[in-house]
Amino acid sequence: MPSQTQLSVQISLSEVLGALSHALDLTEGQPLGHTIRTCLIGMRIADELSLPAEERSALYYALLLKDAGCSSNAARMAALFGSDDRHVKPRMKVVDWHDGFRLALATARNVGVGQSIFERVRHFIAIARTEGMTRDLIAVRCERGASIASQLGFPTATVEAVRSLDEHWCGLGYAKGLRGDEIPLLARIANLAQTLEAMHDTHGPGVALEVAKDRRGSWFDPKLVDIVSGWRNDVTWWRSLRAADAKDQLLAAEPPIRFASSTTTASTRSPSHSPTSSTRSRPTRTAIRHASPSTRDIWRSVLASTPTTSAGSSAPDCCTTSGSLACRIRFSTRTARPRPASGSRFASTPSTRCRFSHR
Repeated sequence: MPSQTQLSVQISLSEVLGALSHALDLTEGQPLGHTIRTCLIGMRIADELSLPAEERSALYYALLLKDAGCSSNAARMAALFGSDDRHVKPRMKVVDWHDGFRLALATARNVGVGQSIFERVRHFIAIARTEGMTRDLIAVRCERGASIASQLGFPTATVEAVRSLDEHWCGLGYAKGLRGDEIPLLARIANLAQTLEAMHDTHGPGVALEVAKDRRGSWFDPKLVDIVSGWRNDVTWWRSLRAADAKDQLLAAEPPIRFASSTTTASTRSPSHSPTSSTRSRPTRTAIRHASPSTRDIWRSVLASTPTTSAGSSAPDCCTTSGSLACRIRFSTRTARPRPASGSRFASTPSTRCRFSHR
């Protein structure tokens, strides 16, 4: 019987989604860390609003999943603009859609990048003639993101925040044109937070707050803009968004109420649904096997910030709240059975098995 040594590591849901957010940032054409910084901004707004624990939790995961549907409109956007959608998205995202001239100018700058004048004009005219283009692109993106959040088992408040991310206070947003308090509060917070982060990353906090002020009552809830306007002189906090420990700040901000994820069946739960309910779907279980001994070292490097213990014992459980998602990674080092031909290339060699599962 081959010998086996196991190392168990627990990973919190926030770590999983934080890692996923980097992939979403790349897909959306945003700098790495955009989603994490957006989440930190949104959670500070939640603190100042004194939101209840369940709403804070729903907001936290909505902020991390806000771009979950971003790849759903990539092909169409690239075809319409004749440019890499990852180039177009971050540049069009910060444009005030309510200003027709600025919108047209930004469109002209981003169509047919690197192509001839004729091709650029052709793409610009095609966009101008496409009725409801912006609405359709955003509708596909937001609906897909909301569907993903629902299938992962997050509550209705999280799902609706993702679905209504691009609604504007004045009613000129997309995809449904909701106005004022018709827009879910969590969506209003997320929209303001992502705009502040995008402008802060390129122009600094001063410009970010000026943009929020200019769009107060049009894009954004006036009450929320008044809250963030008080952060102007909080230089230390703005600098902390760019600090190397931003991921640690994200993990520290994770609310105590956490929702189970990666369920076997799609479900949409209301914010009042108890995560300990017996109706909760059973988590899926997947196993990934690697043949190289170096795999163990790679995973250990990735999980360097996760509590670990010596081989053969269990790591501390960093997801102790009932109903939370815990991801357990086990490393097993086995010695293969010796082959008959001693000294051949099939002689006994160690192999590593990595098992990734949801608990």
